[in-house]
Amino acid sequence: MNTFNRRRRDPLVDVVVMIGMLVVVPVGLRLVDTPRHVRLVWAAGAVPGALSL
Repeated sequence: MNTFNRRRRDPLVDVVVMIGMLVVVPVGLRLVDTPRHVRLVWAAGAVPGALSL
């Protein structure tokens, strides 16, 4: 089986991953008192990643 074959993804999985990247991880970073610049770097990578789904 060709591993590069694009299969149709489930939209629900995409939504769950986006919520995790945009909501759950930043809340967790805030709970463990991560410095603000780390949270901003996370957001800078998470937003394009979530939009690419």
